[in-house]
Amino acid sequence: MSASKLSRLVVKLDRETTNEHVSWAAKPPPADLTRATDDVIKQVCETRYNDVWIRVFEKRTRTFDEDDEKFYWRSDFVLQFIDGEGNVEWEESNITGLRELLETITYKTHKISKKIDAILAA
Repeated sequence: MSASKLSRLVVKLDRETTNEHVSWAAKPPPADLTRATDDVIKQVCETRYNDVWIRVFEKRTRTFDEDDEKFYWRSDFVLQFIDGEGNVEWEESNITGLRELLETITYKTHKISKKIDAILAA
């Protein structure tokens, strides 16, 4: 699949989320994403858009750098198409704009704007 097509998809999802035409549910990661791995996934965000189930999340992976001889954490931003039971049908990581989409989703899902307004109003 072309990178530009995937980027257009991510931009569309970001715009639709910003305009509140798409709502997302933040959930704990399913066991199949965290079982038998040291990867860290704090939460996943899922939506159903145009009868297509989509999941987005950040996955942090501990990696050893042979040259520096030390471990470091790498972040990958993942988009998955899933079925109605949450099984992965397809996934791609680090699509241009995916990090920004996840930030938009998190901001909207957790109602950050209302929290900021509440604090400022106090």
